[in-house]
Amino acid sequence: MNRVEVKRTINAPAAKVFAEIANHEGYARFGGVEKAELIRKGEGDGNGLGAVRRLKLGAITVDEEILSFEPAKLMEYRITRMRPKLFKHILGRVELQEVAGKTDVTWSSEYEVTLPIVGSKVEQLLEKPLGSGFAGMLKAVEKLVA
Repeated sequence: MNRVEVKRTINAPAAKVFAEIANHEGYARFGGVEKAELIRKGEGDGNGLGAVRRLKLGAITVDEEILSFEPAKLMEYRITRMRPKLFKHILGRVELQEVAGKTDVTWSSEYEVTLPIVGSKVEQLLEKPLGSGFAGMLKAVEKLVA
């Protein structure tokens, strides 16, 4: 199993930052996301607990289910479907903590490549592009809430 973690401090209140991160259909505004759609509404505004979003990332399509949803604090998700299947997703977690009007965001993802012998090497190869993707999304969120 491998874990990627990206941290960023965004100069905006946690509620504004969370609103952009939780706006699943808005993910199409982020680099690398060709299409984003909410295929099953969750609790509350539709983006909440139980929501399923589908993201098209170039040649890869993933469905993610929201497992935890605490506005301005926490969102957890799991990839439930991936085409082509590159890895088994265990848990994605976006944690926010507001300090003096700024928001510390920690985005982490745990995954596993189940290929015999080379699985751990493939996990390491995926670490950089996944981390870059999360960092790019947080940078874009920062521009949106500025």
